[in-house]
Amino acid sequence: MQSHLITDEKWQEFKLLLAKEFPNLLQDIQAKFPDITESNLRVIVLMKMGLNNREVANVLGVTPDAIKNQCNV
Repeated sequence: MQSHLITDEKWQEFKLLLAKEFPNLLQDIQAKFPDITESNLRVIVLMKMGLNNREVANVLGVTPDAIKNQCNV
């Protein structure tokens, strides 16, 4: 998959599009979790969009186990 959001450039592009569609989403998440990492933010946003662990892993170019482990932290 060529469009992995794991790259900073793709993630920044995605965040711009996301902000246009859902203006308060990123701010709301960051307000609730001020210490959230960009990595965790990526996972949360994709899950809020309805993707499951396997789908999130595919989009981010990681294994489903990596997503499960990140969600358990």
